[in-house]
Amino acid sequence: MTYDETLAIMSILKANFPAHAGKLDKAGAVSLAKLWEYQFKDYDAKIVTAAVMAVISSKSGDWFPQVADVMDKVHLLTTPQSMTAQEAWGIVAKAIQNSTYGSRDEFEKLPPTIKRTVYAPEQLKEWAAMKPEIVQSVIASNFMSSYRAKAKHESEIQALPSDVRLMLDKSIGGLMLDKPSET
Repeated sequence: MTYDETLAIMSILKANFPAHAGKLDKAGAVSLAKLWEYQFKDYDAKIVTAAVMAVISSKSGDWFPQVADVMDKVHLLTTPQSMTAQEAWGIVAKAIQNSTYGSRDEFEKLPPTIKRTVYAPEQLKEWAAMKPEIVQSVIASNFMSSYRAKAKHESEIQALPSDVRLMLDKSIGGLMLDKPSET
């Protein structure tokens, strides 16, 4: 989104939140526009506008929405519905059934976030060797909890501006969004 597109969105917000807009001096308005331009630079202006309209239609009060409010709507509009922890466990449970001898093949078939949660083919093989009632209770519960945390973390990382993600990637040796976790 460009600065001019940001200004167009700011005018929509100004029209909807006149009490807040009236309290901003010129420097404050410029700072606010630059902040929004930076935060939404990786997104198409049409998506951000749609997100702003969604926030406006559900927000009461006289204050501008926060960047996070709009970003949440942007992600709602642009991200496919994520898999639930139960759905993810169903995929893992099926993979476990064939993992006594085929754990590597089963691991490679897993979706990326599930792969990062399971971490390694050896984990599937270990679970395949356990009693089924333990796997379907304790292991399932622990996996679903870990999966929810991993999916939430990855969603939060994806919400960061691209240059921040790149900086983190360089400073910590990778955000690990394309390979299994080492934790």
